[in-house]
Amino acid sequence: MTAPAEPRAAVIEGSLREVALADVLQLLELGRKTGILHVTDAVAGRRAHLTLVQGRIRDAVIDGELAARGDRQVREVAIELLGWSSGRFAVEPLDETTATRGSTVGVDSVLMEAARRADEWARLADRVPGAHAAPRLAPVAPHAAPVVLAPEEWEVLAYADGVADLRAIAARSGRDLLAVAAAVHRLVGEGLLTVTRDAGDASEI
Repeated sequence: MTAPAEPRAAVIEGSLREVALADVLQLLELGRKTGILHVTDAVAGRRAHLTLVQGRIRDAVIDGELAARGDRQVREVAIELLGWSSGRFAVEPLDETTATRGSTVGVDSVLMEAARRADEWARLADRVPGAHAAPRLAPVAPHAAPVVLAPEEWEVLAYADGVADLRAIAARSGRDLLAVAAAVHRLVGEGLLTVTRDAGDASEI
């Protein structure tokens, strides 16, 4: 009876507090590495992995549930992982001759999109502190001037119960998270919503 093969040792591993995941991905891209990047989030206890073929991201999995293979899905998962700043990472080598081919996403495009979104969040931060902010209806001032709202803004108002955060509202409405954040930003400015900073902070904007 043949003994089972020993798992391959990680060629790169470390702490996300010491090495940013963006730097790890760039290193793998520059070296045109084929392997599996395992990532754990120390805050939420989540696990994920990205499969790379010749330095490009082929697929992604979070918590064993979300398996992404389309370019857009892979990019979304990779961008989410870039926000994990505490935990550990390890790269498991993968034999290039056995690695399944398919559509892949370049690391540079992922990093550029992540930077663009970071700029957008920074622009909205004066009224929307982050994706975990929970909007609620604001008291309506007497004799308030009427406000013309877009359909997506009406939809956000319908879900704004002070409990659902922006991620939950985006999931329920099927809209992009940043689009929901932009709608909340305007509605706060119009005095129609207030925003609870997060679940552990009762202060509002």
